[in-house]
Amino acid sequence: MTDISDDNSHKADELTPLDMIWYIQSERDRGALSFREAVYLVVGYIPVGQVLGYGHVAGLIGSPRAARQVGFALGGLPVHRTQIGHEDCVPWWRVIRSNGQIALRGDSIRPDEQASLLRAEGVEVHNYRIDMKTYAWQL
Repeated sequence: MTDISDDNSHKADELTPLDMIWYIQSERDRGALSFREAVYLVVGYIPVGQVLGYGHVAGLIGSPRAARQVGFALGGLPVHRTQIGHEDCVPWWRVIRSNGQIALRGDSIRPDEQASLLRAEGVEVHNYRIDMKTYAWQL
């Protein structure tokens, strides 16, 4: 496992995915990382062309019953963190319902944008659905 010092001098992108999950859970346990930032870190680790369900993200940060709150956190992203190419961009489009469906509630443009962004990464989207057996991120 990667050595993670308490002084936070490491960079998150230098950690393996499993080390990142361990780090997020330990930082949340000691109250040093907010729920939202934990969501953003996990989502930032989802590889291009893969997806996770809201509930899976919640479980990875140690809050397995907080799937809806993951959606609220992603829906409340500051604009600059949704802009592709920005250094702080959180790839929100890689998070879908656990059954493989893109959430259709809320912003009427967002489901089409999410499907388009996923297709650009090579994910097959049919009727706002993704095959989780093929595209779910396996840690």
